[in-house]
Amino acid sequence: MGDRVTSGQELLARYTAGERAFPDADLSGAKLSGADLADANLSGADLADANLSGADLSRADLSRADLSDANLSGTDLSDANLSGADLPRADLSGADLSDANLSGADLSGAKLSKASLYRANLSGADLSEANLSGANLSGANLDRTNLFGANLSAANLLKADLLEADLFGANLSSATVSQANLAGASLADTDISGAKLYNADLFGADLSGAKLSGADLSHATLSGADLSGADLSGADLSGADLTRARLDRARFDRARFGNVQLLGTMLLDVDLSPLCAADPSVRHLGPSYVDYKFILRSIRTPNLKDFLTRTGMLEVFIEYNVDSALSLRTDVLKCYNPRSLATVHQTSPLRANSMSLCTATGLPRSSSPSMRSPGRSYTA
Repeated sequence: MGDRVTSGQELLARYTAGERAFPDADLSGAKLSGADLADANLSGADLADANLSGADLSRADLSRADLSDANLSGTDLSDANLSGADLPRADLSGADLSDANLSGADLSGAKLSKASLYRANLSGADLSEANLSGANLSGANLDRTNLFGANLSAANLLKADLLEADLFGANLSSATVSQANLAGASLADTDISGAKLYNADLFGADLSGAKLSGADLSHATLSGADLSGADLSGADLSGADLTRARLDRARFDRARFGNVQLLGTMLLDVDLSPLCAADPSVRHLGPSYVDYKFILRSIRTPNLKDFLTRTGMLEVFIEYNVDSALSLRTDVLKCYNPRSLATVHQTSPLRANSMSLCTATGLPRSSSPSMRSPGRSYTA
């Protein structure tokens, strides 16, 4: 009875007889659709290309098993042990993986749409290019998981742990990521439009070039996050912590910034009209960085001078820069945009004046914002 299982029929017969241990079984291509294999030990088994759709594998041990290209759609894998298992391109759509252990598993290119991964352990797993659209990942552990290019649209990631996870180029549009831990995560060039990130922890996260239009980032922690070039148009950042965050070249049209916290925040080459007009007002906890492009792009904002005053910029700098921007010819000001920046540089006295102001306050003319010292650079 301890011989290695080599067929699906033999497996079912021995399971029915009460046997549960089938380590290293050779079941590649086996037809086990709808089979009852709860509590079975299939560790190290070869189940490549097997059909296990609708099967009961709850509490089963599938650690180190080969399930590549297997059909596990609608399968019950709750509380199962799949640590270190190989599941590339496997079909797990609609499967129940709640409380399952998938740590270190290879799920690259797997189909997990509408699967339940509630409180599942996916730490260190490879989910690159996987389809997790509409999946339930609430409370799941995705610590340092590879989600490069994964589809998580409309997925539920409420209170999930995504510490330092790689989500570069992933699709999180309309996903629920509220109260999730995304500290140090890579979200560069990720589509997060319309997603719910209420009270999410994005401390030190890389969101450069991310699409966050219409996203709910209210009360989120974005301290030290990189949002350079991000699209935040129509996003809700009410009560968010943006201390020491990078926001250069970000888009903020129609965004809400009521009660946002700023300190050492990089506000370079942006139109901060929504920030200046925020209600309740932005909370300035200390100086933040601005440049002449910020002045140009926000020059028509009624509360610009007041905003700059509350950041701590000296009045003489405010008057000089605002007056210089207003002295531009109307036609030049109207054509201002990133692509016509060279034209503005050539025609505007503000270019040279801003450079001299930076030098006067201890900033070398060739310095970049990333090299500035908070105690010496030109700040607002």
